[in-house]
Amino acid sequence: MQDKTSALILAGAIAVAAAGGITYALIKPTTDPLATAPSSTVSPTVTASGLETPPPVVSTPTSKPTQPVPQQPAKPPAKPSTSESPSRKVESCKVTMVQVNDPESPLNVRSAPGTVSTQVVGTLTNGTYVSVEAEKDGWLQVSNPVQGWISANRTKKGCNEKVERIQLNAGQTIQIDDRFVGTGSHRYVIAAKQGQKLTVKRTEGPFPFITAPNGKLVVDGSDENRPQWSGQLPAAGEYTIQLDSNYKGYSYGFSVEIQ
Repeated sequence: MQDKTSALILAGAIAVAAAGGITYALIKPTTDPLATAPSSTVSPTVTASGLETPPPVVSTPTSKPTQPVPQQPAKPPAKPSTSESPSRKVESCKVTMVQVNDPESPLNVRSAPGTVSTQVVGTLTNGTYVSVEAEKDGWLQVSNPVQGWISANRTKKGCNEKVERIQLNAGQTIQIDDRFVGTGSHRYVIAAKQGQKLTVKRTEGPFPFITAPNGKLVVDGSDENRPQWSGQLPAAGEYTIQLDSNYKGYSYGFSVEIQ
């Protein structure tokens, strides 16, 4: 009887315990108030076979690297020219003779420069060559064929005595054109090296004289109709190309080349 009573007590205790478990399960909160915010970490997945698979890898997108733009190679700076262009420079110019050219011919010859308080001491017709002694404020002092002063702008004039320097490098050519008004001498000076080739071609007027640095004639100019001369220079220095006028003057032209 005692055993039966004990069994009944045990069965009742089990039933009470079971009922209490059911009640706890129904009233238990779904979230733990003390739990922290859910983690963003993805947990491993359990497969049906019981094996864990690693969580998927979430890659953070990154910006695509910018491809460098190929740069064009810089152009080398242009090399400065080592040779200068041919040039001419008049070193001296003196007027010693003019030709009368007055649109209101004849030209008055005055006692002093100017038209105020001066006297007319003579006249000159157009085409007359007059020797000049001096120049002042646009007036020319003349001595032949009459002495006095005449207006320079009523004459034809130029350099009667002239020295001009020519700058010329190897392989270059320069053309010279000028004229004489009356008598005079024009000298063109050019520096050259020994062994260089000098070529002079006549284009108008007589052929010029050519003188070496030591003063000796290279071309004597006796053949005025010579078309050209070309030769190797015997020495380094300054060569002179010269033309002369004995009276009324003339126009001339020639080219010079250095090789």
